[in-house]
Amino acid sequence: MRLRLGLERDNKRIFWAALFDEGAFGIYVTILPLYIASLGASPGQIGMVLGLAGLARIAMLTMSSYITDRVPPRQLIALSRGLGIIGLAILGLSTTWWLSLIGLIVAGTVIVSWPTISSIIAEDSRQGRQRMRAFTMIYTIAPSAALLVAPASGGLIADSFGFQAVFIAAGALKFTALAIYSDIRERPLPENKGYQGSLFDVGRNHPVRMVCLFMFATIFVMTVAMILVPNYMQDVHNVSLSTIGWFGSISAIGSIALGIGLNRISFLQKPQIVLMIAVGAVGVSALILLLGNIYWLFGLAFFLRGGFVVAWSVFYSLLAEVTPTWLRTRVYVVAEILGESGYSLAPFVAGIMFGVLPAMPLIAGMIAIIPLMVALLWLGRYIAPSDPEPDEDDTSPDSESESGRVTSTAPG
Repeated sequence: MRLRLGLERDNKRIFWAALFDEGAFGIYVTILPLYIASLGASPGQIGMVLGLAGLARIAMLTMSSYITDRVPPRQLIALSRGLGIIGLAILGLSTTWWLSLIGLIVAGTVIVSWPTISSIIAEDSRQGRQRMRAFTMIYTIAPSAALLVAPASGGLIADSFGFQAVFIAAGALKFTALAIYSDIRERPLPENKGYQGSLFDVGRNHPVRMVCLFMFATIFVMTVAMILVPNYMQDVHNVSLSTIGWFGSISAIGSIALGIGLNRISFLQKPQIVLMIAVGAVGVSALILLLGNIYWLFGLAFFLRGGFVVAWSVFYSLLAEVTPTWLRTRVYVVAEILGESGYSLAPFVAGIMFGVLPAMPLIAGMIAIIPLMVALLWLGRYIAPSDPEPDEDDTSPDSESESGRVTSTAPG
């Protein structure tokens, strides 16, 4: 029996590659703060390692526009994924916490290809609800399906064979993803398709700018609340590694349930409503973790924590709707930079808070989520049905309408 995904050819391949890609990430991400701690790092140093690795990914993203203009998409994806496998090897062989930082930086080179992958997803899917479905399937359902088993597997492997065995398994999954990515169709370099815009063009587009800024704020707040939850569970409630891994898998169930459910309920199709529910679920998760002291409540909290992934993926579909076709690659670069900035700066803040009081990141994140949800309602004014996209060869900025998008931002 064949699984029907409702995706076009390349998006099907990206879906399966993302499944293995996120499996590789998920098998170690839940225990990563604990692994760094086992190498002798304090809570503040853990936050510093995660934060500096994130800042390195941001630096790589600032160069990605230059790289995507010169390296064909399929080759770029293969090269970045290959470097990611090398990074996992360094991470697994680390003997001190600062060596783990080097491994994380090299492993983070995969991020250079994400704007290209996002552009392929948008290009390979139809406009509107079909495009939102494609992004949800690839950026929510595929990762969450992998995370059903990956965190639990990582915890069991770490308990049974040690942390290094976890990174061997992650490397094998990354290699499988690389093989699948290599089967997508080759595409011409962006410079062969007309003017692609600049990062300044992105800043001048008001709807795009507002969505990107909200993306940064949302990811930052949710990450402050959630990034050190594994350490909180172990330090405050003495939960084992394998159990924390199982809780990570429950988060994946939450992501799948929220992702599918919110896509199927017609009156919840407004993106800002989906965002509010997903972000609100993370806030409730933080509240339960603060007040709960029995395992079934912790399971519920991790289920609601799945709203994190849903909220992040919705921003990509929003950007596809409000962005002119000719500017899309640059917009995804900026989105990755801002998303990574939020995800990378948050551990610095969370690490300092955790050192003062383990519950403080949860308290701060929960409080900040309340005004954020109100602000997400206001974001709806920038989200209107897109104009029909121009023909494939009509890629100049002057072809755009004046309805909330930029009109002419070409240089000269």
